[in-house]
Amino acid sequence: MRRFRKTIIILSIIILFISGCKAEPSETEVYEAETYEAETEPSASPVENMIEVEVSEDTEEDLFTFFVRDLDEARLTGESAEDFYITNTGNHPDTIYYINSEKQLYRYQKKINSDKTQTQLIAENVVHVDCGNSFFVFLVEDGNLYGMGYSGNGALLVEDNDYIETPVLLMEDVSYALCGYADVVALKRDGTVWTWENNTYDKCGVAGQGVIEEPVCVASDAVMIWMGTLQINDMCKDWEKMLYYGYDNGYNDNLVIKKADGSLWACGREIEDEEKHMEQDGVMYTYNFVPCEIVQTPYIAYDGLKTYQSILEEYDRAQKDENYTEERWKKVDITFALRNHSKNFTLCYSLADLANDGIEELILGFLYDGEYWTTSIYAYDEGIIIWVWGNMESDLSLYEGGIIENTHRAAGQTYYEYWQMQKNSGLKVYLETVSDIPKNWGGGDEEGLLYYQYRETADSDEEKEITEEEYNRIMDQYETTPIELEWKVLEGVGNPEEDKAIRQ
Repeated sequence: MRRFRKTIIILSIIILFISGCKAEPSETEVYEAETYEAETEPSASPVENMIEVEVSEDTEEDLFTFFVRDLDEARLTGESAEDFYITNTGNHPDTIYYINSEKQLYRYQKKINSDKTQTQLIAENVVHVDCGNSFFVFLVEDGNLYGMGYSGNGALLVEDNDYIETPVLLMEDVSYALCGYADVVALKRDGTVWTWENNTYDKCGVAGQGVIEEPVCVASDAVMIWMGTLQINDMCKDWEKMLYYGYDNGYNDNLVIKKADGSLWACGREIEDEEKHMEQDGVMYTYNFVPCEIVQTPYIAYDGLKTYQSILEEYDRAQKDENYTEERWKKVDITFALRNHSKNFTLCYSLADLANDGIEELILGFLYDGEYWTTSIYAYDEGIIIWVWGNMESDLSLYEGGIIENTHRAAGQTYYEYWQMQKNSGLKVYLETVSDIPKNWGGGDEEGLLYYQYRETADSDEEKEITEEEYNRIMDQYETTPIELEWKVLEGVGNPEEDKAIRQ
């Protein structure tokens, strides 16, 4: 599930749901994974910061801290790679990878707003799987590590820039492997740790950021590794939740290593080393591994406005930061800066029970020229805060029944996109979109407007021209009673009673 981070990085736990993935396999080609040959030979040269030291007693107080949702589920007491195998995960709202009891790896793809599921058998004899943003890797019993997916980011170690449909061998003699957003880390059976590809904030343990084109050894004497997100397996109850936020696409820019002596070490973003750290846009980072710890994040209990205090505080800090950048305040959308830097826009917030389920959502917006622009929505769901709508350039209208209308314009055309908040969760379901455009757009003398309807089906996105009467009927269907919001200026969020109330 998606987690929010304060000034320290939070390693999220992925809770993906097996019970929703029980579709029968289709008749697809089965890849015999163990028969492939490696496309690229890994480099055998270790970098100078390979870990060969132990945690000293006087460094314990300075440990860098990572937070996880459930410490027991993090399995920190695991003694071997087998204790950490991932058998179900996903890298897209409609794509899940699952290893069954027969060690068969399946890819499940579900069309959003459809009950249809496409199933593909990827490989046999698979014991572990993980995925990045647009690719995935899997490990078979003999220690061979394979990859599939989009090769443009280089994580699959091939020169091709297309989608790789057939598994390619990445490395041999591997005991475990994980993916970041566009990078891979592999733990070999001899205890060495190898990384390659995207090295943002030196998170791969190699100095210089940039791209690592071939695998490089960065540590030894390791028994476990974490990159991107801290993942687990769990039983599932809800397909829709899994597809919406059952995995974490907010990859952390860090690599964490557990040594044979039980000590934990980390490098990358937000980690400051006295001698070897760098700074970029106000963000500290280092390629050097420093001692760290992993602890449990306190459960967030719902308590009205206090539930969203950390969100309000971060936006408040961001709007007051003259050197604001997306990287400095990563939880705040990049488009926030476009309006925040203008003195004509005032950041405001409100609470409203959009789904009528007894739990209020946090709504953010800007006051401009006497009018409010609703831009972002956060929701509470089972101890966590969900980012329902985060683009600060949005122009949202809220209606009873949980209806969210997002208005945007492009090339003379105005689009009205309709979504619906679901009860007791941070889910939103897409409904449909209508648009209008002047008939004389781009030239011509004809007066009036053309109207279109867009609706996603199980097989495609339908687009058709409709009459003005149909257009108005659709809009009237969703634009029922507007939600009345009581706005407050976002300032002094530590003392909500001091906030200035502005009624709409």
